[in-house]
Amino acid sequence: MPDKNLTDEVRAALEAQAQGIPPAVLEQQKAVAEEWGTWVATQDIFFNGALAVPKGDSVPKANVEAYRYDELGWVEKRKAAESAEATTGKVK
Repeated sequence: MPDKNLTDEVRAALEAQAQGIPPAVLEQQKAVAEEWGTWVATQDIFFNGALAVPKGDSVPKANVEAYRYDELGWVEKRKAAESAEATTGKVK
């Protein structure tokens, strides 16, 4: 019977270990999920006159921090379930 007291993070680590995924790969996956699963564009975002991010697409966290898209209202934080689906293709 599965332990219902496991956090999502602990469960993910145990599943990765059971699947033979090295810890370094798991850490990289978490970093990618954090970078790409935090923000979503609320409008089309253009950079140097070209469409950089269509409305509804993920926006890299580094770009939000560099260009302050959040302060401009061009992005919003994803909800946890949307974030998991966007970065892994699975819903929690």
